[in-house]
Amino acid sequence: MAEDKEQPVTSGDARMGTWRAKSHNLSQSKPSQPRMDKFHQKAPACTPAQAAVLTDSILNMRPLSMVEDDCFKAMISTFHPNYDLPSRTFFTKQLDKKYVDIKDEMQKALQETDTTDIWTSVATEAYMGVTCHYLKNWKMVSHCLTTMPLEERHTTANIAEWIEEVIAKFIIPPEKIKAVVHDNCANVVAAAKILHAKHGWGTVKCTGHTLNLVVQNSLKSQQVISKCVAAAEALLNTLRRVNWHAQS
Repeated sequence: MAEDKEQPVTSGDARMGTWRAKSHNLSQSKPSQPRMDKFHQKAPACTPAQAAVLTDSILNMRPLSMVEDDCFKAMISTFHPNYDLPSRTFFTKQLDKKYVDIKDEMQKALQETDTTDIWTSVATEAYMGVTCHYLKNWKMVSHCLTTMPLEERHTTANIAEWIEEVIAKFIIPPEKIKAVVHDNCANVVAAAKILHAKHGWGTVKCTGHTLNLVVQNSLKSQQVISKCVAAAEALLNTLRRVNWHAQS
């Protein structure tokens, strides 16, 4: 077998090899150019804590339809582009969950108290509010238990039954309730008397409502003032009727 002979290196090949070596060395020593994305400031990711704060702020006494408004979406996107705004259904479920959690906490707290005051009021919009007041470490604590619409007649028996339903809903022992604070409406006063006879709860008339009646009686003694008040009441009733017809 013939042996392989070494091929001679020409001067052109030598120059080409030298040029390739130099270009290779230059490519290794040449610093890389900075990329444009290094100068672009990316918005930080929205952490779960930040998302929780934004979600709670939306749930704070705002209509749930607000999350579907285009202007609101644009505002949230400007504040934090990486925050994924949940849907209206999500916030509805969150409200239900929050109600259950707060209700459980209140049930535990109310079962540990020794005194409880219930304040009730019947508004002209046919709603009844029940608020519970109790002492915790000698500090007054208040919780609104319900603001319920009244679809039936506001009779004495119905009002007393509605209050008992709220008490049963939050599992408040009747013996821990000391008094019912109420206004001076005849049907509410009569309902408080029924609860006093049935459960032994004290009945206390609201001081603010009583003072309001005193001021009204004093104003009636002055004809000029009474005429102005009557005109204002007539105007208010007219506006209420217009608003009611507009909504219906």
